[in-house]
Amino acid sequence: MEISVDPANTLKIQDLVSLALSLLALCVSVATLLYSIRQVGLLHGQLKVDADLRVAAVSRELFAMAFQDAELFNLFEDKPLLNKRKERHYVQMWFNHIQSMWNVHEHGLMSDAEWYSNMKDISVFFSLNIVKKYWEESKSFFPANFVQFITSLKDYRPEIPSDDVGN
Repeated sequence: MEISVDPANTLKIQDLVSLALSLLALCVSVATLLYSIRQVGLLHGQLKVDADLRVAAVSRELFAMAFQDAELFNLFEDKPLLNKRKERHYVQMWFNHIQSMWNVHEHGLMSDAEWYSNMKDISVFFSLNIVKKYWEESKSFFPANFVQFITSLKDYRPEIPSDDVGN
């Protein structure tokens, strides 16, 4: 059976079926693409939550170490430890953790608001003389772009709210 559209052009039923199947395949492909994009978006969201939880867990662990050991807590007041090995080890753990946080942000897995909050803490940490000393000794072991970030903190001054806010 043939359908005649124009005497010069004739479409066969097989051509119409083929066209219909091609259109159906195109629709299925587009739907699959849209579904995949949605799934990638959901996965990215899950990765952000997972990264945030991991960063928070390591931060808690490092702070717990300081709360359990008063000597370690003194580092946050820029007071040197008697045990220099312990001092270096603890500061190095913070360097590694900060680099991990930076990597998480660089890969888009941490919001800018969260990162801004972390930058305030990182800036204060790197203002400690003990930390500066160890950073100068160990920065060559870190990637150049991370070192540049830390170096840029010298110009970073977090906004510190005044005591009379709201008055």
